[in-house]
Amino acid sequence: MARMRALEGQQLLEDDPTVVYLTAYLLTLDAQYDFLARHHRQMIARAEDAEKRNHQLHVDLTTAQARVAALEGREVIAIEALKALRIQEPAPSNPVQPRRAEDPQILEVFPQAMNKQEHPESSQDPPPELFEPLTMKKIPAPSREIKEEAASTPPTPPPSEELQEPVQLEEEFDPILPPQSPPGEVINISSLLTHPGDVAD
Repeated sequence: MARMRALEGQQLLEDDPTVVYLTAYLLTLDAQYDFLARHHRQMIARAEDAEKRNHQLHVDLTTAQARVAALEGREVIAIEALKALRIQEPAPSNPVQPRRAEDPQILEVFPQAMNKQEHPESSQDPPPELFEPLTMKKIPAPSREIKEEAASTPPTPPPSEELQEPVQLEEEFDPILPPQSPPGEVINISSLLTHPGDVAD
């Protein structure tokens, strides 16, 4: 290389054109080599970075797999604990039975739904005739005989005052008392027992 540098400095003094040409060619190869060496070093650095990233990703993947395994283990433990609790729980004395559709309470709450299920034709839309607007139909005029009969019929009298008065259902009750003897007459009970004829006179 030093020889090439020496030849490079002496190319102006060199008379042989072959030596000058070879010197220029060698210098070009040297520059190309330097360029390729720098590029190679850059590629090596990139490869090292990629390897580091790959290793980090592998570590992250291993950590994630470990977490998944731990969660699966916890899930299995929780399921086993729930099964154990269900086994230990005593059976209720009055188990709740599901209500059937025929239950009267359910029928009272949902009568329309049951009627629709039993009679699907009733749940259909009503015929369009029901929604037709009502029109005034022509009413025939009363005949002459009906008019005369209505005119000859006397009007009904108003209700009398006697009927309007409230009827007393409870009559006044006068207690019947036995006739009292005059104060002047005094009946002797002993005389009645001994002399009934005198009293009668």
